[in-house]
Amino acid sequence: MRSKSLILFLLLTGFSVSGQAQQPWAGVLSPSRASSTWAVAGADTAYVNENRTQCGSTIAAYGTSGSPASAATINTAIASCAAAHPLSGPGGYVLLGPGDFYINTEITFSSPSIYSNVTLRGSGASQTTIHFSGSSTNCPFAGGADICFSQETEGNGFGLGYDGSADNFASWTASSYAQGTTTITINNFSKGKMANWQVGSLIFLDQLDTSNSPPPASGLAVCRSGKCGGDNVSGRPGRSLTEPQVITSISGSGPWTVGITPGIRMPNWFNAGSSPQVWGNSGLPIQRDGVENMSIDISNALNRFSTDLCLGCYNVWIKGVRFYDTHGDSETGQDGFYHFYPIQSMRVTMQDSYAYGSPPVSNYYVMSCWTSGDELYQNNIRQHVAFGFMAEGCVNWVHAYNFDIDDYYTHCHGCSTDTQWQQASSYRHGGTDALGLYEGNVGIGAVGDLVFGASSHITHFRNFYNGRDPNGGSTGSGKTEQTNAILLYPVNRYWNIIGNVFGTAGYHTTYQCAYPSPGSCNNDLQIYSLGYANGYPAADEAYVATSMMRWGNFDTVSNAVRWQSSEVPSSLSDGFANVVPSTVCTSSNPSSCPASFYLNTQPTWWAFSTGTPSPWPGIGPDVSGGNITSGTGAASTLGGHAYLNPAANCYLNVMKGPTDGSATVMPFDANTCYPSAVANAPLPPSNLNATVQ
Repeated sequence: MRSKSLILFLLLTGFSVSGQAQQPWAGVLSPSRASSTWAVAGADTAYVNENRTQCGSTIAAYGTSGSPASAATINTAIASCAAAHPLSGPGGYVLLGPGDFYINTEITFSSPSIYSNVTLRGSGASQTTIHFSGSSTNCPFAGGADICFSQETEGNGFGLGYDGSADNFASWTASSYAQGTTTITINNFSKGKMANWQVGSLIFLDQLDTSNSPPPASGLAVCRSGKCGGDNVSGRPGRSLTEPQVITSISGSGPWTVGITPGIRMPNWFNAGSSPQVWGNSGLPIQRDGVENMSIDISNALNRFSTDLCLGCYNVWIKGVRFYDTHGDSETGQDGFYHFYPIQSMRVTMQDSYAYGSPPVSNYYVMSCWTSGDELYQNNIRQHVAFGFMAEGCVNWVHAYNFDIDDYYTHCHGCSTDTQWQQASSYRHGGTDALGLYEGNVGIGAVGDLVFGASSHITHFRNFYNGRDPNGGSTGSGKTEQTNAILLYPVNRYWNIIGNVFGTAGYHTTYQCAYPSPGSCNNDLQIYSLGYANGYPAADEAYVATSMMRWGNFDTVSNAVRWQSSEVPSSLSDGFANVVPSTVCTSSNPSSCPASFYLNTQPTWWAFSTGTPSPWPGIGPDVSGGNITSGTGAASTLGGHAYLNPAANCYLNVMKGPTDGSATVMPFDANTCYPSAVANAPLPPSNLNATVQ
């Protein structure tokens, strides 16, 4: 019974199962502090790179700026393509021809039915542009969308966990709640029934939050007092930490034994005494859909919150897309927008794309991870947008090899303007966020806030963060407030900071503020600020720094790579200790450091059509001769430990973008920036340098 169910699941999802190999982080991180499934984050590349068949004729550009038209022609083509390509076989694609499409209704994969296994493909981001204007929409949740992917058919309700509108809710138990557990027992349903789920259904595991008023002095902190799920916060009320899973088998007639993948991710968390529950919508998720190779202009479509909304998605992707908004600084009708908004989703990807433009205000994101998991945000460029990828109730995501410039932010909703307040390029913000990986990024910095909740087990590996945005809407020569490379407020615990390069030489003057030494911190000139509430309604917290692991990082204050056992939390007694690694890696001994924590080989998009090819890996203590500089003085060369990643090289050397991000929306085509399927071998450095400010 179970084997037949597993075979059906593999046919439906394409999920591959292999033997347990040694993790790339083994010997550096303890298994209790890392994830064994970072390697499978994002949509399955078997679908993303699938050789799909074109459905019907190429759709020629239509509509005008003065007379935009309905998306009915495109929607009809999507529906027909889905009918011709069921999930039992390969997918198809609808091709949009070169030119400008002026559209005033939404493009949908969810009305009147759910349409899976279809790619909407343009002729290239420099060739095909969709200009949305005032798109009418029935797409569920959050002000609708210009492009709608939804497991719930339009007009059929929201299907959300946090407001109770999802179809099914039940209790669950397990013989073991350990990390990696792949079998649970589903017991009593308070809403819905087991027959609504099948092999391949997307479900969500949660349990009651731990006591958080005040947070425990050590151990996991989940959520925080007063903001624990529900309303505008990810997760269900009092159940902030949520893990999406896909059903692989079902047996029994109640209780039911249910196989799940990828299995419980969070270490030392789920337990029988905290009322574990499972919930989700009926049937299969919307899956194997993509949007590729086009530009999307939303400058006149600001009455919708999402450019691409993805509710109940599995194996869905955005690839090679240029998003832009040139309307200016005024707030939009929805007080924000997300270009790609996965909600209650799993294994979705945004890759090889470029986003330009937003008002300088909170709630303008390139991509969100809302009550979702296993998302991949990879090899993207963000320019003059307030925020890039935002974890909001997210588990096990990968944010890797992106380039961020001009983090355009001057105030929050309803707040007075402060042009000097900096927002970071790598951010978490949800009810509870856990097990994220940030790798290979070139950007401003990382922030763990506590607006809505806590975070834990977040890893930063081989990134360059300058810690100070020279633009971002500032006056003068750059931001001067909250200008840290790593800024963690209270209840952000068990972060791992490994093999990074930090700082702006001549600006940052102090290695760290780590509560309680000193007793307060201005969050301005330090590489690290750890554990200070600084205006949030919470107590300062020493455990932020105590539980953090730091190993092999270069910073411009030290002007050296630090290998200090005192910065490894080897003596924790709460189950999350990390032994001091036995080796260090340098340019003369690089093999002792993994190149990546999620990639097993150099990726094909590690390509440089113009500019100096960078070795892979391009950042870290074992890298020499790097072409990034930061600031002034002896430390400005960063010890030679940082090269441009492909996204940074694309922006600076292919798109010819200014080093402070001050240009308007720029031409972009992923095929030009990243020559297809050719992986450049590591090359010795040349004399071309780039100062990334």
